Amino acid sequence: MHSDEMEDIQEAHAGQIVAVFGVDCASGDTFTDGSVRYTMTSMNVPEPVMSLAVQPVSKDSGGQTIISGMGELHLDIYVERIRREYKVDASVGKPRVNFRETVTQRADFDYLHKKQTGGQGQYGRVIGTAVMRLKRNSRTSKLKKDIFIEIHHQNPHPAQSTPEKCDIG
Repeated sequence: MHSDEMEDIQEAHAGQIVAVFGVDCASGDTFTDGSVRYTMTSMNVPEPVMSLAVQPVSKDSGGQTIISGMGELHLDIYVERIRREYKVDASVGKPRVNFRETVTQRADFDYLHKKQTGGQGQYGRVIGTAVMRLKRNSRTSKLKKDIFIEIHHQNPHPAQSTPEKCDIG
């Protein structure tokens, strides 16, 4: 397969790169004759750590686009390529660090919801605990952080109460 033409083949040999249609697979999967089982590790693509807003200077060219990358230099290269390859004069906002937040210690909560908008209204109370726990991925053996919510008491109506647990991943 070339960028502008496709050629049907009956077989592929070791080291050849081919395109296959209609097969349920992912990028990087390895196919064999079935006598051997090979598994290649998948490519790890880290999450972007910075983002910035880019928009064309001319008003009728479109709106704002957020681009993300691995750092300020990475984003500067994106912007320069936009200017050079597409010949678009772009105004650029300030870079922002992408923050991630998670539960780092046990957190107890007691939430009361009351809303009266006419008629019967809404009432509910939830008391519980949120904790972060580590789970091992059985396929990759890597640790994953999960947030576990345990509801100690919920009261949608003052006469009802049902304890339950749930995972939020």
